[in-house]
Amino acid sequence: AMISLGTPAAFQVLLRFLSSLPPPATIKDVHLKMEILRHLDFRRDKSAVAPMHIEELGSIPSNNTTRQWISEILRFLERCPLQAIEVPLRSMLADRKLSPGIRKRVAEILSGSLRI
Repeated sequence: AMISLGTPAAFQVLLRFLSSLPPPATIKDVHLKMEILRHLDFRRDKSAVAPMHIEELGSIPSNNTTRQWISEILRFLERCPLQAIEVPLRSMLADRKLSPGIRKRVAEILSGSLRI
């Protein structure tokens, strides 16, 4: 609630907590991360959160447990300003570490076809 009211300290505390969490190992971990991200999404300037999620997107394995979390990260990135995500996502595509499905979604985000 404090984040939605524009309290910067609440945003920073929640962002630090989310970044301190390890990659999700269980569906409960995934749901916790998704809930925290939903609260962080209230902030208009998503540029502070995007780099952390882009890094995580490139490092977590895509499996049945993490698929929901990856989809939530991609939905969040769709709502971020293109200038905040374009360079890191393009370099991620060049590395070819992503699965074909995630590569396709990232390419769609960059092309603007999924932008809202």
